[in-house]
Amino acid sequence: MRGYYEQTNRIHVNRASRGHRHYRPVDGYLDAHLESGQEAGPHRRLPGPAQTMGPLLAMYTNDNEGYLHDRPFGTDYSKMWPQFYQPYYDDPMMRCCPAAKNPDVHFGPYGTWGWKSGTFSDPDWGWGGSWVPKEGFFGSYAMNRYILNKSGPEYWRKIGVKGADNVPVFVDCMYVAISPAPTDAPPAYDGDRSNQMQFSCMNRHVGHINGLFLDWSAPKIGLKQLWTLKWHRQFDTAGPWTIAGSAQTQDWPNWMSNFKDY
Repeated sequence: MRGYYEQTNRIHVNRASRGHRHYRPVDGYLDAHLESGQEAGPHRRLPGPAQTMGPLLAMYTNDNEGYLHDRPFGTDYSKMWPQFYQPYYDDPMMRCCPAAKNPDVHFGPYGTWGWKSGTFSDPDWGWGGSWVPKEGFFGSYAMNRYILNKSGPEYWRKIGVKGADNVPVFVDCMYVAISPAPTDAPPAYDGDRSNQMQFSCMNRHVGHINGLFLDWSAPKIGLKQLWTLKWHRQFDTAGPWTIAGSAQTQDWPNWMSNFKDY
């Protein structure tokens, strides 16, 4: 892609750390209007994580020959993306969807993850010891765990892969990272989070969520469409909750029945 990276001072990142320069992807969905919200690319606005996490990932992969980061199993919170990528940003709201940025809202489609209020905290952070994040690390986007630069055959590892426009990188979510399965059942109610897919299957944006894909595109994602995305290299995009897998409208929970089938 011509002129894929170009220096700019418009992206609000941590310019003091590691001497990183500012870059912006051009000739695509991420362009000179990252902060203003004006039209980006030929026909669409930049939603959600495309405004914030897109520039961050573009800078990191530019600095690392196209590769994403690794997080070895069992490592502490410093290897999770909110803290790992801190050298590339300095505004904590970059981790948040504009519709879900209040750390005092704890559950449901507009809640945040990582919250802490006195002796109470997000139950999904209850590991203890070195797993406890720094106080103040909250957000409402998730990274797809399968984009990491890990050795398993299911991991994407880097940008520039075939079919990148269907590989989610960041999505609206009730947790910090997810690894869905094609057999994950849909949530029984809006805000249910009993499996990995359910953490992002929520009615945050009128039957859709926002996302950023591995080609840096940012189309809205229909809730039922989540089961057709290529979360990892071996993910079955024609699984039991898709039209190709014979799913019927009546198979879905009532609150999702009127949403578009995929």
